[in-house]
Amino acid sequence: MKTKAPVKTARRTLAKKAVQRSQSMECDGDMIATNHWIQIGLTRAQVRAITRLGKRWSIRKWPCATMARYLIALPLLNLEETQAKLVALTKYIEAEGFHSLGCYCDRVMRAQERLAKE
Repeated sequence: MKTKAPVKTARRTLAKKAVQRSQSMECDGDMIATNHWIQIGLTRAQVRAITRLGKRWSIRKWPCATMARYLIALPLLNLEETQAKLVALTKYIEAEGFHSLGCYCDRVMRAQERLAKE
C-alpha cells in the first residue's frame, strides 16, 4: 500500500501569512486627480500612531491611509520651511550617531511608547 508524502502545511501557512502581512491594508486617494500611487512599509507602531491621529480627525473610512496622505501633503504646502527643518534634523541625526531618519524616528517612537506605558 502506497502512501503519499505528508503535505507540509506549516510552511504554506507561514508563507501565506507573510504574503497577507505584506499586502496593503488601506488605500486612499483622489481617483480623478491621482496619477501616481506609492506603497510604503510602516512599522506597527507607526500604523497605530497614524490611525489614532486619523480617528481623532474623525476620518472613518481608511483612517490610516487618509491620514498618511495628509501627512505627506501638508509639508509640501511650504517646501522651504520643510527643507530647512529636514536639514536641521539631518545634522542632529548625524551628530547623535543615528544611521538614518528612519532609525531615529523608530527610536523616538519606542521611547514614547515606553513612557506612555509607565
